[in-house]
Amino acid sequence: MRRQAIALLSSVALLFSGLPGLPGGVRNAEAAALETPQVIVTPPLQEVLGSTHTSGRYYFGEEDFLNEGAERMLSLGSSSIKVWLSAKPQESYPYNSEWPANIGQPDGPQSLLEILMLPHYQELLEKDFQVFVFEAIEFGPLRSGGGAELTTIWKDGLSPAEKERVEEQFYELTRYLLTRFAHTGKTFLLQNWEGDNALRAWETPPAQLPTAIQGMIDWSNARQDGINRARLEAGDIGVTVAGALEVTRIPAGGEVFDHKLVVDEVVPHTHMDLYSLSTWGTRLPGEEQELLAKLAYYKDKAPDSALYGADNLMLGEFGAYETTYNKPESFPQNNYEATLSPGRDNEFNETTGRAQLVANRKQLEYALQMGVRFALYWELYDNGLKDGITLDSLTPDERGYKVARMEQLRGVWLVRQDGSYTPTWHYFANLYNPKTVTDYLNDWSRTYSRTSNLEFVREGAASRAEGDTSRAVNSSGADGSLVYRLAKPISSFSAKLFHTDGLAGKLEFYASADGTDWTAVETAVTPGAAGQPGSWQSAFAGSSALPPDSIYLRAVLKGNTAGSLELSGIQINSEEGLADPHSVYYNPAELTGLLLDGKPLQAWNSLMLVKYPYDDSLPQVPQAFDPAVAGYKVFLPVDAAESPVIEGIVNDPRLQVEVTQADSIPGTAQIRVSSPDGSSQASYRVEFARELTAALTPEAAVGTGKELALDYSLRHVARGIQAQDIVLGFDPQMLEWKDAAALNSVTRITYAGQESPGRVRIMAAALGADSAIDRDGPLLRFTFLAKAPGQTAVTLEQTAAAEANGMEWIPGRQHSAVTVGEASGGESGGSGDSGSGPSGGGNGAAAGQAAARIVPGRIEKSPELSPGRENRLEALVRVTAEELRQALGEDGSQVDIPVSAPEGRTLTQAAVELPLSALAELSSRSLPVRLTVSSPLGAYTVPLGTLPKLPETPGQAATLRLIIASAAGSKAEETLRAQFALASPVTEFRAAVSTAEGERSLELPVGSHGSSSASRTLPVTLPGFTPELAAGVKVEADGSIRYMPAYFHREGTVWSGELFEAGSGFYAVAVSSGQPFADTVSHWGNQDIAMLAARGIVRGQAEGSYGPDLSLTRAELAAMLVRGLGLKEELRSAAGFTDVPGEGWQAGAVGAALAAGLIHGNGDGSFRPDAPVTREELAVMMDNALAWAGVTVPADSSEAALARFEDRGLLSDWAAEAIARTAAAGIVEGRTDSLLAAKGEATRAEAAVMVKRLLVKARFMNP
Repeated sequence: MRRQAIALLSSVALLFSGLPGLPGGVRNAEAAALETPQVIVTPPLQEVLGSTHTSGRYYFGEEDFLNEGAERMLSLGSSSIKVWLSAKPQESYPYNSEWPANIGQPDGPQSLLEILMLPHYQELLEKDFQVFVFEAIEFGPLRSGGGAELTTIWKDGLSPAEKERVEEQFYELTRYLLTRFAHTGKTFLLQNWEGDNALRAWETPPAQLPTAIQGMIDWSNARQDGINRARLEAGDIGVTVAGALEVTRIPAGGEVFDHKLVVDEVVPHTHMDLYSLSTWGTRLPGEEQELLAKLAYYKDKAPDSALYGADNLMLGEFGAYETTYNKPESFPQNNYEATLSPGRDNEFNETTGRAQLVANRKQLEYALQMGVRFALYWELYDNGLKDGITLDSLTPDERGYKVARMEQLRGVWLVRQDGSYTPTWHYFANLYNPKTVTDYLNDWSRTYSRTSNLEFVREGAASRAEGDTSRAVNSSGADGSLVYRLAKPISSFSAKLFHTDGLAGKLEFYASADGTDWTAVETAVTPGAAGQPGSWQSAFAGSSALPPDSIYLRAVLKGNTAGSLELSGIQINSEEGLADPHSVYYNPAELTGLLLDGKPLQAWNSLMLVKYPYDDSLPQVPQAFDPAVAGYKVFLPVDAAESPVIEGIVNDPRLQVEVTQADSIPGTAQIRVSSPDGSSQASYRVEFARELTAALTPEAAVGTGKELALDYSLRHVARGIQAQDIVLGFDPQMLEWKDAAALNSVTRITYAGQESPGRVRIMAAALGADSAIDRDGPLLRFTFLAKAPGQTAVTLEQTAAAEANGMEWIPGRQHSAVTVGEASGGESGGSGDSGSGPSGGGNGAAAGQAAARIVPGRIEKSPELSPGRENRLEALVRVTAEELRQALGEDGSQVDIPVSAPEGRTLTQAAVELPLSALAELSSRSLPVRLTVSSPLGAYTVPLGTLPKLPETPGQAATLRLIIASAAGSKAEETLRAQFALASPVTEFRAAVSTAEGERSLELPVGSHGSSSASRTLPVTLPGFTPELAAGVKVEADGSIRYMPAYFHREGTVWSGELFEAGSGFYAVAVSSGQPFADTVSHWGNQDIAMLAARGIVRGQAEGSYGPDLSLTRAELAAMLVRGLGLKEELRSAAGFTDVPGEGWQAGAVGAALAAGLIHGNGDGSFRPDAPVTREELAVMMDNALAWAGVTVPADSSEAALARFEDRGLLSDWAAEAIARTAAAGIVEGRTDSLLAAKGEATRAEAAVMVKRLLVKARFMNP
């Protein structure tokens, strides 16, 4: 929403003509008397944002490589650069360079200062950079007799002499920089290289790791101590030298690590000036927002510093690969959510460059939002080779330098190998010397300065700010201001605001050429989205008439406006901008707005957002223009003569815009944007269609005393309509309301009544999400009685239509003209096609049985159809004992009986009826028999050969009926939708035995996924469904909800859910919303815990926590197993234990576990419910659950499973076999590769992981 709203500002500026300006206002005496807020100057982005230059695999020109890159950075407009300062500079900067031959030798340079004194570095220091960042890798190993080797000796710990040597190098380097650059205002940062990649905890022997960690702590502090000592001696002399510690891995934002991290083990024990993150864990589009979580975690771990306080984070490296798919057509224009693959040998082009730009831009914006001090892009020239490319693959040039070709590189660069500039280069250039400033006000980085009484408000985004998650407000009674500075004179600006009671006296704008003398700017105001009087409303304020040569703009938010004015964003345009010597454009080609007949896109109430490529199945809601969205659909009034004229708006006048207008309705307008040299292109489209229209039979004639029938139709239906609300108006002196009827089998009239004379309201709904109205045609018939002759009309006074997702439409309306004549007996009703609608009845099947088509394992038979209750269409297939015998044959074990409705009809109930006499024969068969009722509503599988004892009633009167019924509109559906996001329809499954005494529900066996299970299969209808966080749910007779074991099957792109449970009831598939517990995010068991939480199997302890490493009680484990297997709690069974009180929370779960044979107690009548469960007790309960589920483990594999565990001799006799079986089944594993630790207490995480493995083994959930 934020990007969409601000993108509109340039187009809204075009509308500022002749509107009244905002009064300037004068501060009142009370405000004037307040203390003046502090002015905070924002560090220029030229100093905050820089790039790294090191080890590139190509070069340009004759200048030495170090300074060639530095000059390139200066031409970009940056005043910040990061370079390598190490014992081996010839490896980082090899091309056209003259490094001393004795580098790396005992007689060569022996300190970082000596390296910095070499001519190439001295030339670098003379350049006009304000910030130098040195990746400072000092000389080190005293143990090998000196020399120029990189120091990693801290891995073995640092001796006092070695710490002193490290400190001394940083002392002398800092003292030199402070002395030489005193009073210049420059900043020098001295940092390490990627701490986690240096520590390499994942491959360091565990016994050595504590020494290595302490060594890194001592080494980092020694570097900082050298810097601090030199700073203390020099005092404040107008130059800054700071130390930084860099990490690469942070356990947040979705990343989990199974080894020790520098951020946890080293950072809290250091006292650095700055803490740097090399953020390569968020380098792909779609991952950038994870950076917020990583920086927040890092900020919590990093100690405050004397130099920067708590705001002491920086990005030492950020960036993204640039590459493309093998098939360009799979990477459509404007699709930024691309998976970048560094291993492919494809060309780099503007499309891949735009994807890279979006990832880089998002990372930078998130970092600035978190207040980083510096951000260094990786990098100027790419040094990274694609997978499979080695240095030996590179080709020497005429000078013998090994250089890479374009296709050999991963594409992390600002300048490509062929000399072309990436879109990220141009993005940085515009940030440094802005032609346009677009400030979303997520942070203060785009401002030149601000007053201290301005702050951000982030709540209320949905309720009052159109989704904008960050707005600036004045938090005090004194005036507050924001100042912006552009490189060239400002031509126009536009700001978006939210207000409650107008803008008068609340907001002022001023312009200046020098930042000292300010001139008030008269602004024009355009209303935004309408709101209720007194509530928050949006508006746009701006001007295109600023004083000449103004490069400063100041926005003043008057005092005491925090509760009535919020500044959402601002866009400022300059007249020229700086000439770019490398390209004719600054920004990637894209629109910043669309006008339809001169109105912004959001002004069209029927606007529908369509993601590219257009997919009509996606939810579509009114939206503003977004440059990242390439397709839109607009519905026009039914009487529109032609489609609106499209105009594309761009910020850069050098961009070329070509528009192909739509020539009809329906029709499509195409907009193409391109840079003058054609290197950057983007395409957009707007589709036009007629709006949804409701209509009555246009004309009708009827005689007095006769019934008048008018058909109600929908026209131009483009999406599935689920419900309608209609109000009819008529003359009660001429017509009398009779009733309303549906003209198809899928529509149900839920209400029809005369609310006042001449006014009738009708409400109708389609039965089930798959029955939505998706085509034109008559839907309802309204009947009146003609009372008096004359001309009259029946009008559609109100119509509303709703989709299943809640999207509502107000269709256009067409009425009916009615002529009532004298009674003649000849007229029978309206002239509309009164007989055109299908009737809702069945096919009139006779009581005699329809012929069956029988093949092995399948019985196909025409169903008996009946309308049922409440306009429901029910189908019943009766199967005889002989038909069942024929389908099974001599050795069959499975019978499928499909139940369907005639073409064009929608089924609401499917049933199969079997005589009990037929089932009695099945008990003698060698294999158990499973019968499946399959229908469009779902499938019901029942183990006929293992049914409980059925009533012995002679003859055919006693029957078993298996029923599947839609529960749309039921109380059960209402209950489930109130608590879950549903992925399937709510459906009733019921097994019933009918005898002379009546009908009773039947409990069916449930066990493994094999022959002894009863299951229900539901179609999954949720787009984009995945099974990880999905569960089966059931509404019990008392209205309570219980989770069910469920296994999800996929055929192509279609999913279905199979639910296992013994009883009857209402069932559905529900999905969870994601991470349930804050304390498991970085835990090794997080994924399994989250999957079980989504199924209601595990529950938290305190709010938001799970306690994964805490011990688990015996009762808690019993409850987890009962929930996982879908068992009903049984209070009576728990009475078998003397220490399980009937009123305790655990009684029902313990009772169910006892009844199912999962637990057996301690032999003395006790269960010890609150005792911690040991790992061997856990294994025994898991083994019992395997047996209950019917899962068998081969004996030979069980014996071999324990062979690798050295402590197997410590197992209790009563647990040994169970541990062997569960280990062989892959459920129980050791705490290490060789130790079971069976006597140890099980943790809550271990139990969750093992329960998940058990349920996967039993196929009660997906892996």
